[in-house]
Amino acid sequence: MRRAPLRRALSVGLCLAVGALAACDDDSTEAAADAAAPLDAAAPALSVVDGPSAAPAAQPLALALQGVPGEAYTLLVTRGGGAVAQAQVVADAEGRVTAEWTLGRAPVDNALQVTSVADPSLSVTHTLRATLDTPWPTEAFADVNGWLEGEGIDTSTEDLSFRDGALLMGVAEGVISVGVDGQVARLPLTGEPITRIWGFAVDAEGALWGVDAGNSRLVRIG
Repeated sequence: MRRAPLRRALSVGLCLAVGALAACDDDSTEAAADAAAPLDAAAPALSVVDGPSAAPAAQPLALALQGVPGEAYTLLVTRGGGAVAQAQVVADAEGRVTAEWTLGRAPVDNALQVTSVADPSLSVTHTLRATLDTPWPTEAFADVNGWLEGEGIDTSTEDLSFRDGALLMGVAEGVISVGVDGQVARLPLTGEPITRIWGFAVDAEGALWGVDAGNSRLVRIG
């Protein structure tokens, strides 16, 4: 009975020692995990820093991007038909990437794709509208309304399509052709009469197709 306090003291001491060891193990595990973790786990980014939403066509511009220092990037025009001064550029020491880009057709959207050579999945596309220095003027061409009145046709034209250097338009009971000189004439047709064309399409062989709305059918013209 006299030794009971000693046994209790030993038990308490053992528990404290085991707890200290467990705490040390936890600290060691966390330290090892911290040491194994990469210093910078963030994925490299590629983004447009300074890019206009519109610019004059056929004029060079500089598109500024932020990438990874020293990394190479390919430049590819994917829309609009423009061109780049270099197909590949390298980011400077601060990761700046400059793409010299000349826009193509206007007034349509132009697009440039910038892709990392080291990681092709890292890519960004900038799209902007190519504008005209001077807006295109409009002018009347061919007196179609006058021709329709002269023929006694009191309905409007429907749809249009270019074929063999002429502009074709659907009218009541047929198709009219407008030549480069502005002359309007009815297109000679054979076969079952057409009531009213509501749509045109030209296939790969150059044949003209139309929707004859009055007869609910598709017709091949020529």
